[in-house]
Amino acid sequence: MSQHHKKMELSCKDCHASGQKVIPTKEACLTCHGPLDELRDAAKQPESELFRDTNPHYSLHYGDGLECSACHSEHKPAKIYCNTCHHNFEYPDFPTNK
Repeated sequence: MSQHHKKMELSCKDCHASGQKVIPTKEACLTCHGPLDELRDAAKQPESELFRDTNPHYSLHYGDGLECSACHSEHKPAKIYCNTCHHNFEYPDFPTNK
């Protein structure tokens, strides 16, 4: 579990409502981290020569259809899903589980 969530004294069931060891849904994440439109606004990146409209919470390919777990994880290092193909996206404020 991330240090941030530990400090908030969350339990496993706060994210895994069923008590099962399954990846939480986007809806479960948005219970605390939402609403999604506010996440999109906060995460919008400045345009550059290489990229325009880069936003990790609204992809040109997937819209807002990706699950949070495509990038974020509590139990393993976070990753930037876009770099699966592009290899050159950088988000300076991207959280990692350090």
